[in-house]
Amino acid sequence: MPKTKHMFKTKHMPRTKSKPNLKSSQDLFTKPNIISMLRIPILLLAVYILISGNYLAAATLILVVFLMDVLDGYIARKFHEETEFGKVVDEIGDRIVENVLFMTFAYLQYIPLWAPIIIIMRAIVVDSYVLHKNPSRKETTKYNKLIRSDISRGGYGFSKLVLFIGLSLYPILSQFYQNMFFILMIFVVLFSIFRGIVKMLEA
Repeated sequence: MPKTKHMFKTKHMPRTKSKPNLKSSQDLFTKPNIISMLRIPILLLAVYILISGNYLAAATLILVVFLMDVLDGYIARKFHEETEFGKVVDEIGDRIVENVLFMTFAYLQYIPLWAPIIIIMRAIVVDSYVLHKNPSRKETTKYNKLIRSDISRGGYGFSKLVLFIGLSLYPILSQFYQNMFFILMIFVVLFSIFRGIVKMLEA
């Protein structure tokens, strides 16, 4: 009986791509989340040291807090532990760091009181509006370059880092540098408002 090509045809099981071992979206104690949460006690320690008058130590701890924010994102991507819950934890941490430092510097009278008031009101209004309009927190690319690009996010984050470290050293700076950091504070507040308006338009 003549052989046909069908006689030797073998059936192959469909291959499935192996997926990374992602954590549960509700798992609180992932490595990135732990790093995010550890930022808060370090922040409070930095505030205590700052009020006590140890400006260099406070500035160093604030730098550590910001570097931990970069580190948790890197670890989340490297170990495939990015979750929606983790994004919320990271965002809450960012809000706490930003608001506490602005309020602390206003309390120490390094900056005017209107600065933290605007920052806090902006966060409440924008986050509430976005959550109301987009409860699923689904991201779009409508204004991606304005608020999610490396230039926008990195520039905003770096500006806040320089501002907070500079304000930590405020009493030991010359009048010239104090004025420069005051101008930078205005820029950060205005940039924060701009990003908030764009997020509301995007929702």
